Amino acid sequence: MITFTNLCLICDHLITGGDDGERTCAAYPDGNGIPVEIWDEAADHRSYQPGDNGVRFTPNPDKSQESIDRYIARYEDSRAYKESNQPING
Repeated sequence: MITFTNLCLICDHLITGGDDGERTCAAYPDGNGIPVEIWDEAADHRSYQPGDNGVRFTPNPDKSQESIDRYIARYEDSRAYKESNQPING
């Protein structure tokens, strides 16, 4: 079974607690918040993404390295699953 994950949830830059429910972080602190492409795993924010102000995914230091490694492995499995099950256009 594939568990869908999101690197934002274990990122040190995630800003939580907004009254409006907007997902924001140090890379995308205002405007439209974290782009849906990053939130939904279509774009990997361990590398440059448009408008990210030079801020990339950084694991939260409060998490153990073991839990970070496990989470990233699930994230990569989830992205691979999604990519292999995309409809073919054309």
